[in-house]
Amino acid sequence: MLSIVSKPYFYRPSNLDLPALLAEYGEGKWLGKDLWRLYYILTVIYRKRWEEEWSKERFVPLNAKVLQDVLHCHKSRPSLDVLVKTGVIEMDSRFDYQVGVKSRRFRFTERYSNVRFCEVTGLDLSRVSRRLLYGEALLSKLEPEHRYIYCWLKRTTLADEVLGVLSKTTFDSVTQQDFYERSVEMIQKKQFSFSVGRISGRVFNNVTNLPRGLRPFLRIDGRPLAEIDISASQPLLLSQLYAPDEWERLEYLEMVLSGQFYERLNAKLVKPYKTRDDIKEGVFREVFFGRIRPHPRPLSLVFSEMFPVLSQKVVEAKTPHYKALSHRLQRAESEIVIQGAVGRLMQSNIPVLTVHDSILTFPEHCDCVKTTLKNAVGERLGIVAKITVKPYSGFRGTDSDVGQLAAV
Repeated sequence: MLSIVSKPYFYRPSNLDLPALLAEYGEGKWLGKDLWRLYYILTVIYRKRWEEEWSKERFVPLNAKVLQDVLHCHKSRPSLDVLVKTGVIEMDSRFDYQVGVKSRRFRFTERYSNVRFCEVTGLDLSRVSRRLLYGEALLSKLEPEHRYIYCWLKRTTLADEVLGVLSKTTFDSVTQQDFYERSVEMIQKKQFSFSVGRISGRVFNNVTNLPRGLRPFLRIDGRPLAEIDISASQPLLLSQLYAPDEWERLEYLEMVLSGQFYERLNAKLVKPYKTRDDIKEGVFREVFFGRIRPHPRPLSLVFSEMFPVLSQKVVEAKTPHYKALSHRLQRAESEIVIQGAVGRLMQSNIPVLTVHDSILTFPEHCDCVKTTLKNAVGERLGIVAKITVKPYSGFRGTDSDVGQLAAV
């Protein structure tokens, strides 16, 4: 994953005095030029759990090669070891396997997990790896479409009303509150980060990591935006597994394109999910992207009964590793949105920010973006996709929105 930051910023749990802890454990040798290496690891784990598939309870895979490149081959493992020794992080006994990658998995220990984080200040950055100081010099290694998105990212701000809304929001946990406040703080301070997944091709940055409920506050050059997205994009992309002449494909696509895919699956369950978001999360977890279970759960059984051919194709696509399917769909999604749609929009200099299957732009460009996105899907899948538009130009962040943010 190629990552670009304008300047390295490091974060720590607010209740962690790392220098004091190192001294207590007789590890004072880390207090000089090597201290930044430990904060780098803490920051990677902290930022990783912002991504949708991770949470504070899950172990985060740390790629050994990336750590060696950034921390130095003789320092990466000792850096992890000392953080484990001092009880700041803990290591999973299992490895995380991806295509050609084997990674150890770590997470914060209970003491440092469910707390707010703060920026590390007063750190000597003169010894920091040059890989973290290159910043925008790495832009030349990106594709033109990625560079174009990054240019608009740097012009992104948040409306002032977002602070008032956050101050009135009741959060489910300290971790959730930290996530929302840090997301806002980084955009306000223009601490922009940008990375492209090596396997999935997905773009990750401050906008993709911003909680969905805060997107209406996004601004480019101070102007409000609108969001245009591919409806049910992952179920739609899953249709690629079918043979073109498979009879079941038409029935499946009719259900997806009707906009009732999740609702009709839910209606078949003996114990239905309460909300659309719940059933959607269940489909992603149990059917599309989860492990193959010897004893399938009710949702998987309903899906296989309704679409036996596709269900078998899903099993085959997850063999030998279940993550292969999610990577395949995410790669196709990136090719449609980034290479397909953004690649054309940049020729007309239309402002764009992307959030995986959606594009944010000024309201006057909605029709153009909608048509471009629909054409990109059609060329890849041979399907006329349903494209939805969410205008944010009239959004003011009133009190009625407050209770909805934490739940989004």
